[in-house]
Amino acid sequence: MSRIVAFPSASGNLPYNGEIDLRGEMFRLFHGSAQESPKSHKVLFRRARRDTNHKLIACSCVDAITREPDIDYNCPYCSPYSDGYLWDEEWVDCRRMFVRPTSTGMVVREQYEGLGEFNVAAVIYWFEVGVVPTMADRVLEMAYNTEGEILIPYVRDRMYRPDFITPFRGDYGRVEYYALYCMQKDSIDIGGL
Repeated sequence: MSRIVAFPSASGNLPYNGEIDLRGEMFRLFHGSAQESPKSHKVLFRRARRDTNHKLIACSCVDAITREPDIDYNCPYCSPYSDGYLWDEEWVDCRRMFVRPTSTGMVVREQYEGLGEFNVAAVIYWFEVGVVPTMADRVLEMAYNTEGEILIPYVRDRMYRPDFITPFRGDYGRVEYYALYCMQKDSIDIGGL
């Protein structure tokens, strides 16, 4: 009995014996190809700055004793909503999905309150392998028009903090893409449209 090859390697872009190249598939999903339109949208990705020892760099407004940012002072370096650390921002392509049911993968999040339980909505972001998100990073959604173009001047709409990050691995343990799980209730409405 012979092995059935679902994806023959004759196409030239399949790296391992007819297996799907997930990095290539993710790239084509995000940026499109001759056969399909791009399915990603841009977000502003806020990366926390780190020193040479890979530790977060605290802002000058952070108190040396309590290690908390001064809430009475609108710091021009780390505000708004940055937890007292310095950061850099960059445009990143991603794919987003809102999750509501409690039976979906990593977001089983029933919370018991008083006499019952309620379901907590989550958001999943998928990023290409080059992004490498960390728990200290933030995702800022921008305001878009109805055609999918970012409004100019830029309007920040909502900021998400990671609750869980999963590197999805493929053949031989190679990271193919990242999934970043965020809780909708923990997001910050920055005051967009």
